[in-house]
Amino acid sequence: MRNFLFLLFFLLNFIKISAQLDVKISEEICVSLKSITESDSTKLFAEQAALQTELLSKAIKNLPEETIKKKKNFLNFLNVFNYKIARNLRKNCDVKISFEPNRFLPLTSVVDFNNAFTFEQFTNLRNQVRKLRTDKSIDILILEVDNFYPFDDITDYSFNILENWQSGIPSKKGKMIIVFSKDLRQIRISTDYISKQFIDDRFLQNIIDNQIYTNFKVENFYKGISATLNEIEKKL
Repeated sequence: MRNFLFLLFFLLNFIKISAQLDVKISEEICVSLKSITESDSTKLFAEQAALQTELLSKAIKNLPEETIKKKKNFLNFLNVFNYKIARNLRKNCDVKISFEPNRFLPLTSVVDFNNAFTFEQFTNLRNQVRKLRTDKSIDILILEVDNFYPFDDITDYSFNILENWQSGIPSKKGKMIIVFSKDLRQIRISTDYISKQFIDDRFLQNIIDNQIYTNFKVENFYKGISATLNEIEKKL
């Protein structure tokens, strides 16, 4: 959490970072972790967070002035950037430590890896999700992602994300996740044991068939997801 807050401090003010910076930082963290003889996983986690904060701070300070500008959607950038660093470490860093599971910042409601949504669309979806939480007592995470690592399929991936997603104070009707990849052309809607009591799989499959597939075929991802949220609101 301290790591996230520190990154947020920088990204609130300025940022435009190379797409390869997450790879560079994860490689440097891995090298440093390999030099540590400490076997306590808690201390290793703390060291990882400290290293990530330090390296990102240096990277931002060393960026050419002309490449720095305020980021409109800093929360999405922060989520994607931190996620990619953690994923790179799990995938490529051979150390005796179990890196944190797939997760995003607490209270996150929309994450867009590949710019499936415009900033306005992103904001509209986030507002729809907030309204559902307030009016219908359900938490929903919308996630557009580039791949499903470390899982082989979208189903296992979606349940893993849902399990580790910190949505804040639990809502009465549980939580659910809408995961899709515009590049891999896959979509999955998963529910926890509470929300499943209010929204069954048949209802969700009908939404996918009638709302999502129709709009996704013409790459209107926003309309498909927004229509899905509207149907869920009617159901509840």
